[in-house]
Amino acid sequence: MKPCHVPPTHDPEVIKTVYRTGLRLKVSAKVMLAGFEAGWVESQMNNLPCGDRDSLGVFQQRPSQGWGTPEQIMNVSYAAEQFFVRAVRAERRFPTLTPGLTAQEVQRSAFPSRYDQQEAKARALLDEAARSVGEPGPRPESRVSVGVPSVVDTGKGMVVFGVDPAGGVTHRWQSGAGGAWSAWTPLGRPAPGAVGRPFPLVGRYGKLVVFVRGADGALWHTWQSEEGAWAPDWAPLGGRLASDPAVVLSPNGALSVFARDPGGRLTHTWQHGPEQGHRWNPTWADMEGNLQGRPTALIGRDGGMVVFTQGTDGQLHHRWQTGTGGPWSAWTPLGGRISDDPAVVLNPSGDLSVFALGPGGHVTHTWQRGAGHGHAWNPTWVDMGGDLGRHTAGVP
Repeated sequence: MKPCHVPPTHDPEVIKTVYRTGLRLKVSAKVMLAGFEAGWVESQMNNLPCGDRDSLGVFQQRPSQGWGTPEQIMNVSYAAEQFFVRAVRAERRFPTLTPGLTAQEVQRSAFPSRYDQQEAKARALLDEAARSVGEPGPRPESRVSVGVPSVVDTGKGMVVFGVDPAGGVTHRWQSGAGGAWSAWTPLGRPAPGAVGRPFPLVGRYGKLVVFVRGADGALWHTWQSEEGAWAPDWAPLGGRLASDPAVVLSPNGALSVFARDPGGRLTHTWQHGPEQGHRWNPTWADMEGNLQGRPTALIGRDGGMVVFTQGTDGQLHHRWQTGTGGPWSAWTPLGGRISDDPAVVLNPSGDLSVFALGPGGHVTHTWQRGAGHGHAWNPTWVDMGGDLGRHTAGVP
């Protein structure tokens, strides 16, 4: 890879040209945002004359891969049209994908989650371009969620949460296990607006708690009282988040939150135990690491928390507690070659199993080998095949 200087900020003319091209092609709001997410990730919205191998331009398109001649690719209008035409096809084929995953269908990056991670920055650039051009962009389609919805089973029925186009959180629920569904009902809006994917879970009273990342980068949450009434307002918990949160409920009834910070390290806050009234810790702890995407957290067989993440080296890494509230291990690699957030389950035998997206869109898998082997991790990963190209999910 030859040296390639990427300016620290965007080129105003580039964002206007990309925006005008999207308007001319009458792309949807999602495809327009996908273009800005891809442009920021690939070049910070600059028309680069260099890149990895023969990659060029705003979207780092390669002449050797059929994107056009070098001269064509260095024409921002041409490059944007090539991106948008392919993104429109992806949207028609996979209408439920997020803007970032729509961009991934075009770009075919080794790191599929990185486009959605830049949604807030892309929206800011999109707003700037619209103001500069003086023409409003495509309006968002009438839809409930701008990201991947989240679902939780309370034991009395399922509840689905999503983020609406205005940054509010909305939900609908079943009247009972297997029962009828309610209408979509707003759950309020964190002051700066919500982004990404809500994280709901059942708390210590058997009532729901919902966490979401705000557009300000802080963590926000709301909760049901013991009587089932929702809190009147969303409450901030601070922090500097660059990923959606992962939350676990410990055996002592305390909640713990993990996320990736802007520096690519794991950041963590928690409730103290019942002896301190389950109050939230006033600060966030730096748990180090070199992360991509969103961490995955769960409670292990001894009641301690275990956190897994995709490292910047493309391998799986993890840390764990020894028992509830116990000391944390150092970061330990588990190998593999993964390109997305891991999905992890705890089996009835007390063993952990990990699934992730591997090279070529295959699912790759590793696991602990049972009490007879001291719950040691399998020394290799198994290719489970498939042609996913998108997120995996594990269900115990």
